[in-house]
Amino acid sequence: CLQGTRTDVLHDICDWAISHQEPQTKLFWLYGIAGSGKSAIASSVASSLQKGCLAGCFFFKRDIPECRSPQYFISTLAYHLARAYKPFGDVVLQVLQDDPDIANKAVRLQFETLFSGPLSKCSQIYPPKPLIIIVDALDECQDAGSVSAYLAQLAGLVSWLKIFVTSRPLPDI
Repeated sequence: CLQGTRTDVLHDICDWAISHQEPQTKLFWLYGIAGSGKSAIASSVASSLQKGCLAGCFFFKRDIPECRSPQYFISTLAYHLARAYKPFGDVVLQVLQDDPDIANKAVRLQFETLFSGPLSKCSQIYPPKPLIIIVDALDECQDAGSVSAYLAQLAGLVSWLKIFVTSRPLPDI
Protein backbone atom coordinates (compact mmCIF):
# COMPACT_ATOMS: atom_id res chain seq x y z
CA CYS A 1 0.00 0.00 0.00
CA LEU A 2 1.08 3.55 -0.51
CA GLN A 3 2.38 5.29 2.59
CA GLY A 4 -0.52 6.49 4.72
CA THR A 5 -3.24 4.51 2.90
CA ARG A 6 -5.43 1.72 4.25
CA THR A 7 -3.97 2.35 7.71
CA ASP A 8 -7.07 1.18 9.60
CA VAL A 9 -7.31 -2.19 7.84
CA LEU A 10 -3.53 -2.74 8.07
CA HIS A 11 -3.63 -1.91 11.78
CA ASP A 12 -6.54 -4.32 12.38
CA ILE A 13 -4.80 -7.16 10.53
CA CYS A 14 -1.44 -6.64 12.27
CA ASP A 15 -3.16 -6.41 15.68
CA TRP A 16 -4.93 -9.71 14.95
CA ALA A 17 -1.66 -11.28 13.79
CA ILE A 18 0.40 -10.48 16.88
CA SER A 19 -2.33 -10.93 19.49
CA HIS A 20 -1.89 -13.78 21.97
CA GLN A 21 -5.41 -13.51 23.35
CA GLU A 22 -7.73 -16.49 23.22
CA PRO A 23 -10.35 -17.25 22.05
CA GLN A 24 -9.68 -15.70 18.70
CA THR A 25 -10.13 -16.69 15.12
CA LYS A 26 -6.96 -18.09 13.63
CA LEU A 27 -8.04 -17.53 10.05
CA PHE A 28 -8.48 -13.95 8.77
CA TRP A 29 -10.12 -13.75 5.35
CA LEU A 30 -10.00 -10.44 3.48
CA TYR A 31 -12.18 -10.54 0.39
CA GLY A 32 -13.27 -8.06 -2.24
CA ILE A 33 -13.77 -7.49 -5.93
CA ALA A 34 -10.91 -7.56 -8.42
CA GLY A 35 -8.73 -4.47 -8.22
CA SER A 36 -9.80 -3.47 -4.71
CA GLY A 37 -6.26 -3.67 -3.29
CA LYS A 38 -6.25 -7.04 -1.55
CA SER A 39 -2.81 -7.98 -2.90
CA ALA A 40 -1.37 -4.61 -1.93
CA ILE A 41 -2.70 -5.14 1.59
CA ALA A 42 -1.27 -8.68 1.73
CA SER A 43 2.10 -7.40 0.58
CA SER A 44 2.07 -4.58 3.15
CA VAL A 45 1.10 -7.00 5.93
CA ALA A 46 3.94 -9.33 4.89
CA SER A 47 6.39 -6.42 5.00
CA SER A 48 5.14 -5.33 8.42
CA LEU A 49 5.42 -8.83 9.90
CA GLN A 50 8.66 -9.83 8.16
CA LYS A 51 10.94 -9.13 11.11
CA GLY A 52 8.62 -10.69 13.64
CA CYS A 53 6.07 -13.37 13.23
CA LEU A 54 5.84 -13.98 9.48
CA ALA A 55 6.28 -17.69 8.83
CA GLY A 56 5.69 -17.60 5.08
CA CYS A 57 3.72 -16.33 2.12
CA PHE A 58 2.23 -17.72 -1.02
CA PHE A 59 0.87 -15.43 -3.71
CA PHE A 60 -1.34 -17.30 -6.19
CA LYS A 61 -1.26 -16.08 -9.79
CA ARG A 62 -3.41 -17.76 -12.42
CA ASP A 63 -1.04 -16.90 -15.34
CA ILE A 64 1.91 -18.80 -13.86
CA PRO A 65 1.47 -22.60 -13.53
CA GLU A 66 3.73 -22.85 -10.47
CA CYS A 67 1.78 -20.06 -8.77
CA ARG A 68 -1.67 -21.55 -9.26
CA SER A 69 -1.02 -25.17 -8.33
CA PRO A 70 -1.94 -26.64 -4.94
CA GLN A 71 1.02 -29.00 -5.46
CA TYR A 72 3.53 -26.15 -5.15
CA PHE A 73 1.48 -24.35 -2.53
CA ILE A 74 1.71 -27.07 0.13
CA SER A 75 5.43 -27.74 -0.30
CA THR A 76 6.29 -24.02 -0.44
CA LEU A 77 4.44 -23.23 2.77
CA ALA A 78 5.99 -26.23 4.52
CA TYR A 79 9.43 -25.00 3.46
CA HIS A 80 8.80 -21.48 4.75
CA LEU A 81 7.33 -22.65 8.05
CA ALA A 82 10.24 -25.07 8.51
CA ARG A 83 12.71 -22.19 8.07
CA ALA A 84 10.76 -19.93 10.42
CA TYR A 85 10.25 -22.43 13.25
CA LYS A 86 13.08 -24.83 14.09
CA PRO A 87 11.09 -27.54 15.94
CA PHE A 88 8.81 -27.89 12.92
CA GLY A 89 11.80 -27.72 10.59
CA ASP A 90 13.55 -30.56 12.43
CA VAL A 91 10.52 -32.83 11.99
CA VAL A 92 10.09 -31.87 8.31
CA LEU A 93 13.78 -32.56 7.70
CA GLN A 94 13.27 -36.11 8.96
CA VAL A 95 10.17 -36.47 6.76
CA LEU A 96 12.17 -35.36 3.71
CA GLN A 97 15.00 -37.75 4.53
CA ASP A 98 12.45 -40.59 4.73
CA ASP A 99 10.59 -39.53 1.57
CA PRO A 100 12.56 -37.08 -0.60
CA ASP A 101 9.89 -37.18 -3.34
CA ILE A 102 6.98 -36.07 -1.13
CA ALA A 103 6.64 -32.77 -3.05
CA ASN A 104 5.73 -34.76 -6.19
CA LYS A 105 2.96 -36.78 -4.54
CA ALA A 106 -0.76 -36.10 -4.21
CA VAL A 107 -1.67 -32.87 -2.45
CA ARG A 108 -3.61 -34.69 0.29
CA LEU A 109 -0.59 -36.86 1.09
CA GLN A 110 1.68 -33.79 1.04
CA PHE A 111 -0.59 -32.02 3.51
CA GLU A 112 -0.72 -34.98 5.88
CA THR A 113 3.02 -35.68 5.63
CA LEU A 114 4.35 -32.11 5.63
CA PHE A 115 1.84 -30.45 7.97
CA SER A 116 -0.49 -32.72 9.96
CA GLY A 117 2.17 -35.15 11.17
CA PRO A 118 4.98 -32.65 11.88
CA LEU A 119 2.69 -30.12 13.57
CA SER A 120 1.23 -32.78 15.85
CA LYS A 121 4.77 -33.65 16.95
CA CYS A 122 5.59 -30.06 17.90
CA SER A 123 2.15 -28.77 18.91
CA GLN A 124 3.15 -28.30 22.56
CA ILE A 125 6.38 -26.44 21.78
CA TYR A 126 5.27 -22.83 21.57
CA PRO A 127 7.16 -20.15 19.66
CA PRO A 128 7.58 -16.83 21.52
CA LYS A 129 4.81 -15.26 19.43
CA PRO A 130 2.16 -16.49 17.00
CA LEU A 131 3.43 -17.39 13.53
CA ILE A 132 1.55 -16.09 10.51
CA ILE A 133 1.11 -17.55 7.04
CA ILE A 134 -0.13 -15.21 4.31
CA VAL A 135 -1.99 -16.56 1.28
CA ASP A 136 -2.88 -14.02 -1.39
CA ALA A 137 -5.35 -14.41 -4.26
CA LEU A 138 -6.68 -17.82 -3.23
CA ASP A 139 -9.33 -17.45 -5.94
CA GLU A 140 -6.54 -17.74 -8.55
CA CYS A 141 -5.64 -21.25 -7.41
CA GLN A 142 -6.74 -23.97 -9.83
CA ASP A 143 -8.41 -25.80 -6.92
CA ALA A 144 -9.35 -23.03 -4.49
CA GLY A 145 -12.07 -25.07 -2.80
CA SER A 146 -9.79 -27.86 -1.59
CA VAL A 147 -6.97 -25.44 -0.72
CA SER A 148 -9.37 -23.40 1.43
CA ALA A 149 -10.32 -26.63 3.23
CA TYR A 150 -6.63 -27.38 3.84
CA LEU A 151 -6.13 -23.85 5.20
CA ALA A 152 -9.05 -24.24 7.60
CA GLN A 153 -7.64 -27.58 8.74
CA LEU A 154 -4.14 -26.11 9.08
CA ALA A 155 -5.44 -23.25 11.23
CA GLY A 156 -6.88 -25.81 13.65
CA LEU A 157 -3.80 -28.00 14.04
CA VAL A 158 -1.84 -25.86 16.52
CA SER A 159 -2.73 -22.88 18.68
CA TRP A 160 0.28 -20.78 17.66
CA LEU A 161 -0.29 -20.65 13.89
CA LYS A 162 -2.55 -18.08 12.18
CA ILE A 163 -3.44 -17.70 8.52
CA PHE A 164 -4.27 -14.50 6.62
CA VAL A 165 -6.00 -15.08 3.27
CA THR A 166 -7.13 -12.75 0.50
CA SER A 167 -9.46 -13.62 -2.37
CA ARG A 168 -12.44 -12.56 -4.38
CA PRO A 169 -15.72 -13.55 -2.71
CA LEU A 170 -16.33 -16.85 -4.52
CA PRO A 171 -18.80 -19.48 -3.26
CA ASP A 172 -16.31 -22.40 -3.21
CA ILE A 173 -13.87 -20.59 -0.92
